[in-house]
Amino acid sequence: MLDFGISAPKSAEDERLSHLFMSESESDVTFKVEEKMIPAHKSVLTEKSRYFEGLFKSGMTEPKQGVIEIKDSEYEIFKEYLRFIYQGAVNIDNEDFAMKLHTLADKYLQEELREMPQLFGWESENKKCLHNP
Repeated sequence: MLDFGISAPKSAEDERLSHLFMSESESDVTFKVEEKMIPAHKSVLTEKSRYFEGLFKSGMTEPKQGVIEIKDSEYEIFKEYLRFIYQGAVNIDNEDFAMKLHTLADKYLQEELREMPQLFGWESENKKCLHNP
């Protein structure tokens, strides 16, 4: 995967959380995507995502058991979504990947990622492509 260096402005918080991305250290939840496991941290997810805040407060069984199965995403795309939560940056290699990541950001209410026009190449809500007229 190519790194296009696309990122949101780095905050001190992003720097603090960056080292926890994909780290099993202090991990208290695991995502299962395409039979692969991704360690994560409820405190980070709750702090940075309205969707996960609601999920963890819902009392549903899956989050309490510590493994959340993601059936509607590819492993690499979900991993990049989590990278954004932890590091404020994503790595993309093609427009299809970017579109899938945008869809995931939309589903999981990640507005900051969803609205990054430099990532998705859109000029407005009309989704006019900037890099491929």
